[in-house]
Amino acid sequence: MTEQLPTKEQLLKDPITKKFVFLTSEKYPDQTCIGLTKETDFWGVVYKYGKVTLPDETKINSENKLNLKFEYDILENNGIPKEKFDDDFFKLIGDILYHIIVVQTPDAEGMNESDNRENDTIESSIQ
Repeated sequence: MTEQLPTKEQLLKDPITKKFVFLTSEKYPDQTCIGLTKETDFWGVVYKYGKVTLPDETKINSENKLNLKFEYDILENNGIPKEKFDDDFFKLIGDILYHIIVVQTPDAEGMNESDNRENDTIESSIQ
């Protein structure tokens, strides 16, 4: 029996959606960053993803999971010391990236052009 992927509606109700917001600025209109909310231990951190490598579906690990590979840059650490950015942070931003990819996949149930995240951004108050 094949496990069915969650619908877009189910994904949009995922609690992770309360842990981040999309941020844009007039200075960098072609760049969207991620801001972490008070629902995380990293409130106020702003980062952006760099190169993202989607996993090869034939290379499932021992836990039957596929691991995303990605680069990121922290643009604002909100005073959080570097040593706090550990495996918990990396897992959080990996989960957020997975959520973004799945929600924005054109094959997602009910997906249409108006669902593009560019239509769902807020401007950053951080200048």
